[in-house]
Amino acid sequence: MNKQVSWEEHQQLKREERRAAFFQRLEDVVRRIDATEGIDEIMLEVSRDICILFGCDRLTLYAMSASRMSIESKIKTGMDSFRDFALPIGNSSIAGHVALTRRGFNIRNVYDEQELRSYSRELRFLDTVDKRTGYRTREMVAVPIVHAATGDLLGVLQLINNRLGGPFPDLVEEGARALCKTLAIAFEQRSKPAITVRTRFDPLVVQGALSRPELELARRTARRKQLDLEDVLIDEFQVKPEQLGAAYSDFFGVPYEPFRAARAGTRLHDNAKRDYSVKNGWLLLDAFGDSITVLALDPHRLQDSRAMEELFPGYGLRLRVSTRREFLQTVAQLYGDSRQGDESDAEDALTRRIQKIVMDALGSAAPELRAVVRPEHVRLLRSEAGEGGEPGKAQVALRIDLRLP
Repeated sequence: MNKQVSWEEHQQLKREERRAAFFQRLEDVVRRIDATEGIDEIMLEVSRDICILFGCDRLTLYAMSASRMSIESKIKTGMDSFRDFALPIGNSSIAGHVALTRRGFNIRNVYDEQELRSYSRELRFLDTVDKRTGYRTREMVAVPIVHAATGDLLGVLQLINNRLGGPFPDLVEEGARALCKTLAIAFEQRSKPAITVRTRFDPLVVQGALSRPELELARRTARRKQLDLEDVLIDEFQVKPEQLGAAYSDFFGVPYEPFRAARAGTRLHDNAKRDYSVKNGWLLLDAFGDSITVLALDPHRLQDSRAMEELFPGYGLRLRVSTRREFLQTVAQLYGDSRQGDESDAEDALTRRIQKIVMDALGSAAPELRAVVRPEHVRLLRSEAGEGGEPGKAQVALRIDLRLP
């Protein structure tokens, strides 16, 4: 025999079903938030979904400002336009009071001063927007967005006017608090600066030698023309060697050493031949007592290799950094092989010049080709299509033998 369900039990069952359906829809909104890339996108693109879920007429989503003296929001004013809105943290508004006290409220009538005082003697409704727009705020749920571990305020969620009329039900307040836990995680993650791989060239932007877009363009140019980025910056973007040296010094944390026309050598060079120094990117500059000064293209790598400890045991190390061009000039100078160094530099310069001319021509006439320039020949390579549309092995399309003067 079937058990007779009472009216109260039937209503309780309905409430549980509505609650389960509500939190299922809340999960959909959470997934929308997880798919966003920034706080602004949450404010402008997910707000409509939140309004539909909670059955509210409007909402305002605030985030903590950089000064931590106010909370800020973005409000849509059209299909593709919005305006910024800031509210002081304090008792002059409901959202400001929530931010100040970290307490949430479910208010039946924001104009009922007696009700507001029942929550807090300092609670006030800021009716400036209503007066300016003619919109009438009635019910409101306002909940803080708080970091779960530290308790720091990250923002405030404000739901305005129940579309069904009357005060917001307890389920809406419960759901708003649950949503704020998700928003706290999203705000905390999206407020962190993007992680970028920092290179020795990035301080050029901080120092104002060139802009970030210019640096990215230089990188693309160096890749396309198969040139050293330093050469591209000096030859095509008019970055001075001393500016590069200052950037390298900032990155590696060691002093910059420019090329000096007059420099005394040291007999410690007997322990490190020219070819070895050039290949490994470091050079002995001088020695004083039990310490040596070493010029390096990559001081970090030199320190990690421990080569100095093995070659010069018992000596202290003073590191200096240089541009590649100045490093090669100093190599030729200290090893007393300036003629060979000048010839090598001239040959490198000519090779780079041919590389640039060929790549500039290919860029407009045959962008599918790339050039590899060597002192003895120029090869034009074409990448054949591989499986699944991926680039395959590069095939030699043309080889031109050279005899550089």
